[in-house]
Amino acid sequence: MAGAFRDDDLAARQRADALKQRVQALEAEKQALTEQLARKPYTPSQKKALPIALLPLLLGGLLLLATGATAGRVPVRFLAGGVVLLAAVLGAVMMRQLLRARPGELWVISGGPATPRPDGSVVGYRLLRPGEQRFLIPFMELATSMSLRPFPVNTRVEQVFAPGGETWTLEASLLLKLDPTNPHGAVERFLGQPEEAIARLGREVLEGALRETAAHQAPGDRERLREQLEETLGENLSKLGLAVETILALDARRISG
Repeated sequence: MAGAFRDDDLAARQRADALKQRVQALEAEKQALTEQLARKPYTPSQKKALPIALLPLLLGGLLLLATGATAGRVPVRFLAGGVVLLAAVLGAVMMRQLLRARPGELWVISGGPATPRPDGSVVGYRLLRPGEQRFLIPFMELATSMSLRPFPVNTRVEQVFAPGGETWTLEASLLLKLDPTNPHGAVERFLGQPEEAIARLGREVLEGALRETAAHQAPGDRERLREQLEETLGENLSKLGLAVETILALDARRISG
């Protein structure tokens, strides 16, 4: 009998520890959602390569100096100063051409030569991933940024029909992001679009996934509903080049049935 009491006490402590861990996880998710909602939405930016026409002008100036120095009309010290000035200008121009991708940022470089993909297809742009850098080809290339940071999507769907004739109201909050395994899909659909437009499409997909999931899985089983929703969302979002970072909250309230 004493052993049975010890087993019950151990099981109770384990359940209490599991509940405590679950509460901590929910608090962490709530904090993450708060931070995501508080941050400023990402707006795409562009960087154009400087015109290559600047280079002939600089070289022409250097040639005039050299010609004048050879003819004796320009002192050598002026020629040396012109060379130093030209080197400084060219250095500044080249640094302006250097593009670096910061953490959580993807640059899409259009123009220039075509780029083959692993599947054998060819695209007219190149991707600059976080931590990478390269020089833009003057006059030819244009770079547009895209955010890889997760962004919040929230929705509330009413009159959702479930098996057995039940009617439910479902609410969900989650973080979406561009699919790192399918960046080309995201580029082809969302390049140049603000985060609000991407989030609006994500919300429409989420609403459809909630209705589709509830039609096959009773919302009363939250864990099972969450698993099915993640699976359905993953399939639908991957076609758009998006992915689920995490589901922050999922609530279901039965109206009738």
